[in-house]
Amino acid sequence: LCFTIFLEKAISQEEKGIAETYRGFIGLADNLERQKRWMEATHAWQQAVEMATPMFGASHERTIEHQLRLKRAERLSRWQRNMRMGIWALTLAVPLGFGWTWYRSAEQTAFGQAFGVIASSFGFGLNRSQPVTAEL
Repeated sequence: LCFTIFLEKAISQEEKGIAETYRGFIGLADNLERQKRWMEATHAWQQAVEMATPMFGASHERTIEHQLRLKRAERLSRWQRNMRMGIWALTLAVPLGFGWTWYRSAEQTAFGQAFGVIASSFGFGLNRSQPVTAEL
């Protein structure tokens, strides 16, 4: 929050606030890295690289460092997204797996029956190994 306010103030100064804007993007990117918010850090590093290249030149050590940190943030952003997708897939797969095993078990359980009803309502043709008979 502090860096965003600092950036808003620096950007509003236009030409006079270029150095402050640059420092603001560097501080914001560094802060976002510490919070492990890699997607936002990537955007901040992109802005820092765009400002550093004309200010210092493409071969300056600061520009090169910013480019390296940008590449790192991009890589970790992809990993973070993939890990989240994997966690969500696992979160979905575990209850489905338990429901399937309860449905296919020799002894009919309430959870297995509920899974069978839910699965058949979605159009999955579940064939049980033992036929289910209703006693009247």
